[in-house]
Amino acid sequence: MKQISIFLAFIFFATACSDSPTNPTNQMLASDYMPMAIGNYWIYEYTQLDANNKPFGDISIDSTVIVGKIEKFNKTFYTFVTYRSKQAIDTAYWSADNLTISTIANARNTGTPKLDNTVFQMLKIGVSDWRIDVLKIDSMTITFKGKLLPVWVQSIYHGYRNVGDDTIHIKNKEYIALSTKVIWDSRYETLHSSNPQVLLHRQPTYIYYAKNLGRILIKKETHSWFDSKDNILTILFPGWRRQLLRSHIK
Repeated sequence: MKQISIFLAFIFFATACSDSPTNPTNQMLASDYMPMAIGNYWIYEYTQLDANNKPFGDISIDSTVIVGKIEKFNKTFYTFVTYRSKQAIDTAYWSADNLTISTIANARNTGTPKLDNTVFQMLKIGVSDWRIDVLKIDSMTITFKGKLLPVWVQSIYHGYRNVGDDTIHIKNKEYIALSTKVIWDSRYETLHSSNPQVLLHRQPTYIYYAKNLGRILIKKETHSWFDSKDNILTILFPGWRRQLLRSHIK
C-alpha cells in the first residue's frame, strides 16, 4: 500500500508539473524588442524612396527621443518625438505590453497630437498574421490627379509578421530582427456623383525590431491608387526608409 501511495504521489507531481508553463522566464516579451524608458534615443539615416523603392535624393539624419509618457486606453504609452535639423517633425505614442507593441492611430503630428483615436497593434510576438479592424469611416475631400473629390472613406490595417528571425545588414553591422509588415488599405467612394467611382489606396510598411534595440529599420514603400479591380491608376511617391546608425538604451 505504501508503494502504491508513493507511485500515486509521483503521478500527481508529474501531472502538476506538466500543467505549468514551460520555461516561463524565457518567454520573449514586447518590451524586449521595444525598450521603453524616458531618455532612450535612436539616431537614424533617412532617405526617400522612388517609384521602384530605391533610395534617391539627399540623406537626412533623424533623431527619435522618448520624452515622456501618458496613460491612455488603460495602457502606458511613451511619447516618441522625432527631430530633423533640430525641428520636431513627428510625435508618436508607443506601448509595449506583454506580447504586443501598440501605437495610437492618427496621433502623428506636430503641435498637440489628437489622443482620442484608436489603438492598433504593430507587432504580435509569436503570431504570423492578423487583421486590425476598421479604424476610420468618414467623409472627406481628397486630391486625385489634380482634382478635388468629395469621398466616403474606410480604412483597414492588416499586419503580418514573418515566423522566425531575419538577418539585417545596416552599415556593415549585422542584426537579428523580427520583421513586421503592415498594410494600410483605404477604400474611397466618390460622393455627389451620378457615376460613383471607387478608389483604393495602399501603402505597405516594414518595421524590423532587434532585441534590446527597438526599431532598427523602418521602410514605408511608395503608395499607389488602384481601381476597384486592383489595377494601378497612379503611383504616389516618395516612400521613405529610416535605418539605425546608433542608439542609447537605458
